[in-house]
Amino acid sequence: MLTTEEPRLLDQSTSSLPQSVSNPLDVAIRELRRHFRALVVVPLSVGIVAVVLALLLPAQFDAEAIFAPAADLTSGLAGPLQTIAQQFGIAGAGSGYTVYYFAQILQSREVLQRVARDTLTTDGKRWAVLDELGVDRSDPLPKQIDAAVRSLGDNVSVNTDDQSNLVTVDAQASSPARAEALVRDLLTALDTVVTKTVESGAGAERRFADAQTADAAASLATAEDDYRAFLERNRMGVASSPDLLFEDSRLRRRVEIAQSLYIALQNQAEAAKLQEVHNTPSISLLQPPQASPKKVSPKASMWGPFGVIAAGMVMIGWIYGLRPYLPLRKRRGLVRPPRSTLEAV
Repeated sequence: MLTTEEPRLLDQSTSSLPQSVSNPLDVAIRELRRHFRALVVVPLSVGIVAVVLALLLPAQFDAEAIFAPAADLTSGLAGPLQTIAQQFGIAGAGSGYTVYYFAQILQSREVLQRVARDTLTTDGKRWAVLDELGVDRSDPLPKQIDAAVRSLGDNVSVNTDDQSNLVTVDAQASSPARAEALVRDLLTALDTVVTKTVESGAGAERRFADAQTADAAASLATAEDDYRAFLERNRMGVASSPDLLFEDSRLRRRVEIAQSLYIALQNQAEAAKLQEVHNTPSISLLQPPQASPKKVSPKASMWGPFGVIAAGMVMIGWIYGLRPYLPLRKRRGLVRPPRSTLEAV
């Protein structure tokens, strides 16, 4: 008896389905009218909540600074040094430190770690960068530093302009004064790291120049000894013999070349010693850190419309996408009738 009636039940449900189907446009308009209040109230409510949250959440302010690499760091190797380096099989660089180098160093872990460990002062109050970044101070110090480095990487933005040779850096903090202090500390850490790198490179250059100067001095002494021995053997003069004139010219030329190379290397060794104790700033600050009095986030003017649009899209998706399928499944007999109904049949 159950087997006989169940197809008839499905047939009646299926046969009544086409009669209830209307024009899709009419159905859409009817659903819009039916849920018009929800489509208006829900998005507006979400937008109001988003605006309130934007006003209650801590504000973030932005500070910006512009600098250029120092001239003595971008000039590259001097002409005489390039010539000498090529003689020893070393290709001299055509330019020094570029803006891309400074941008990479500024975003490096070495610089960010230095900033994360600092304690700054603004408006007569001292504050730790770790606290400003919202790091959990109950964690071990290495974990705090890691979290601060990641947070700084998100808060700090660096842009380069290779045509004008400028680097722009900006950072966000909870107040304009703190944002300026944070950018200033970033530039200080950058200058420290770059200066150490330059001093380290200059030290290696000085050691190289000292070693080559010693070799050049030994070569010069050998050339001078050979020429002196030649002159002592020919005290009567060399003008009367073409062979002696040729040998005299060759030995004199060896002494002159060895002497020129020795002088150039000696000068470079002295220059490298000065560069090794280089204590001038590695950057030229064109615009000191300046903060805007207007907060950059969260902005109520952005959160409100975004909340309204997002909630509206969700409501439309629910009304026209998800909701119609639930009664449709029942009309097509895809959902089994309750057990009590089957037993009654």
